[in-house]
Amino acid sequence: MKKKTEIAFPNAIFCIVTRRGSYKALAPTAELLENVKKLYEEFKVLGLPEIKAKWEAWHKSGYKRRYLDHIKNNPHSQKMIQKIRDFLKEGKDVYLVCYEKNPPCHRFLLHEYILES
Repeated sequence: MKKKTEIAFPNAIFCIVTRRGSYKALAPTAELLENVKKLYEEFKVLGLPEIKAKWEAWHKSGYKRRYLDHIKNNPHSQKMIQKIRDFLKEGKDVYLVCYEKNPPCHRFLLHEYILES
């Protein structure tokens, strides 16, 4: 199996925003992830296709509101967000990295929040 290797431009910053990453304060809480996973499994049992089950679980759990409340009210998250904004002001490219390839994923919410607030 061929692995993909990329050489990053030295001006790039990769922020791992998972519960085990270097920016873990920006990851969703364990409680939120467990809630979404449980709802996802319930929707799968009902016969919904995978992507539909993910989106339904996302909406029913109140994921967007709960995630944004988490990062807005967590001082450590706010420090991390400020650090990312500082990188951007310095002209660095910032990449938010997570396990999910496509939405729904908290990276997309985080990206919007960083740019809009």
